[in-house]
Amino acid sequence: MLGKAWLMLSQHIEIIKQFANLIMVTKFKHQIRQATEKDHVNIAKVSTICWQQAYKGIFSDAFLQGIDWQPRVGFREKFYAENKQVTGFVAEVDEQIVGFCDTGPALAVEDRPDIANNYGEIYALYVLQDFHRQGIGAALFQAACEYLIKQGFARCIIWSLEANAAGIKFYEIVGCTQQRWYKTKTVENKPSREVAFTIDLL
Repeated sequence: MLGKAWLMLSQHIEIIKQFANLIMVTKFKHQIRQATEKDHVNIAKVSTICWQQAYKGIFSDAFLQGIDWQPRVGFREKFYAENKQVTGFVAEVDEQIVGFCDTGPALAVEDRPDIANNYGEIYALYVLQDFHRQGIGAALFQAACEYLIKQGFARCIIWSLEANAAGIKFYEIVGCTQQRWYKTKTVENKPSREVAFTIDLL
């Protein structure tokens, strides 16, 4: 059953998607569907391109251009095999994947055991740059949140690189609240800080 908080939020997201369609001269008709095992390869390829686009200027060009999509396939297969409550959604345009998200129970965070016990999480959400501002990201976000509600989660958490201004802006637009919760991931053998965003689902 959808809670009042999510009903209000979903209306907000619908407005975002409609507005995106109005302001774009070129419109791409997209569809959102649940991902399958057959999608791992194409998602890994899209994920690699999205990293190269989204994190340009944050990480070095040499590092970004050196990312290999093939190890990402194995990571996805292993992650999904070990976490049965995890699922993914893809956005397609002309039957080609242009964006995706992965979602499920929140992963454990050092010093914050309450997060793993009480939150669902969107682990990743990416859309190819050519398809930005079409409402596709908002549609993927909506699909993930509705899945988490069906799994019984009342809250959702998303982590974004603190240096990723575009990502932070997106999560603010779709109604997330930035928290003073941080964790660090290692990229290029250097620490990169991530900040948490949360949203009430019920």
